[in-house]
Amino acid sequence: MSGDVDKAITTIFQGGIRLGIAIGIPFLIAQHIQIAIFETLKRSTGKRLLWVRSLAATVGGQFIDSILFFSIAFVGMLPDPLVLQMMVAGFLAKTGFGVLSVPLLYVSRRARHA
Repeated sequence: MSGDVDKAITTIFQGGIRLGIAIGIPFLIAQHIQIAIFETLKRSTGKRLLWVRSLAATVGGQFIDSILFFSIAFVGMLPDPLVLQMMVAGFLAKTGFGVLSVPLLYVSRRARHA
């Protein structure tokens, strides 16, 4: 019994380290890219087109995040077609939340200027 428990704990923590790396590194890289996209577009649009800046930054950042996260977390552990499906689904879900949050940006902007 003890050998089974040791093996299970080892399996969990080995996956945990890989998952921790898969969460941290892509997040940092994607956030940097997302901010760079937003700031670049802000220089060219000024205070106009907040929704365009937000969506472009979200799409760019989440694209990179999805590719990196799912590659680090699952390539070599799951079949490649499944990892690709997970990347696409993850990207669409995260980007969808970004699209849904755009009205909140305008509410926030209005509240700040009130």
